[in-house]
Amino acid sequence: MTKPCINCLFVFICFLPALMAQDEAKKSDDSKWIGQQVIPKVGKKIQGEMIEYSLDDFGIPLYVYQQKKDKLLVRGLDGIGWISAKNVVLLADATKLYQRYVADNPKNATAWAELARIRASANNEYLQAIEDCTKALELDEKLVMALKVRGNNHYP
Repeated sequence: MTKPCINCLFVFICFLPALMAQDEAKKSDDSKWIGQQVIPKVGKKIQGEMIEYSLDDFGIPLYVYQQKKDKLLVRGLDGIGWISAKNVVLLADATKLYQRYVADNPKNATAWAELARIRASANNEYLQAIEDCTKALELDEKLVMALKVRGNNHYP
């Protein structure tokens, strides 16, 4: 009777670190958004409780305060609210996303201006941001976002 208890104890001791590691990995994955800045994925309009944000808006990135599964509690210019994580991308990853979108849609002036804003705010690539704004303004000379981004980054 003592032997089965020893076997159970042995199994428990051997697998406990693995179970704890899985639990820690899940916790870190569940909170990867907290404290990060996010922006909408290309073409996504974000609506949540007390918050609305879209690619057409000239605003700051959204700041993530909390995460519950696939929902993020964010703060933006319009307030605070819960949004879906599937509609946003981390600001650090946004440059690549928008570069691909601009390559596929080179005549989208708003996308060029948004890429410029991301380059300047996330990567401190001011000269490239100005070049992107120039491309945006060649496509739409009255695009306010491109004018603002270019003006803000002309003298960083």
